Amino acid sequence: RVADGIPVRDSGLTAVISSAEISTYVGRIGGELGGTAFILYGRDRVLAHGSTPSMSGRVSENEPLLTLARFGDPVLAGLWDEGRRRSRFFTTRPPIQNRTIGIDGELYPVVYAELAGLSDLPLTVGAYGRASQFADIFNRLSFSMIAGFLAILAAIVMAVLIGRRLARPFRRFAEAAALIRDLRVGEVIPLP
Repeated sequence: RVADGIPVRDSGLTAVISSAEISTYVGRIGGELGGTAFILYGRDRVLAHGSTPSMSGRVSENEPLLTLARFGDPVLAGLWDEGRRRSRFFTTRPPIQNRTIGIDGELYPVVYAELAGLSDLPLTVGAYGRASQFADIFNRLSFSMIAGFLAILAAIVMAVLIGRRLARPFRRFAEAAALIRDLRVGEVIPLP
């Protein structure tokens, strides 16, 4: 069976969702993440994209899903291009994978996972955003860490000062008790 140009495994019950509907849903998720979400059919066809360019006139019965190169998203077009790959922005654990793609001097961290068994080719589900967006987050995180460190340091200083002030009367009481123990009662200063 074929749905939206994609061969679908026959499980007895089939639900058909258009690429446009999936793209709308993926776009909403990408917006919540602050990036662009996507679903690839295999490694080279765009099934859904968070900001789908107009595909009218670009798809055909022979090519119902556009290739990465024809789709018009330079980040996805460079996803598997080793020449555009840069050092990783962060690390992930399997099954989640990531790559950092360089496009026109900007870095784009891409996080993705392959889902097998839903169609004859695995689906690659992922999202990406500009590294500069992450830099703002890291700057805020760094500022928060510095502010937290300063707050802890201030709390330690205050605890030491308050502790000394609270210990002063007990120290005077201990000194008076030591004078009385040594029978030097005349040297005892009356305590407040």
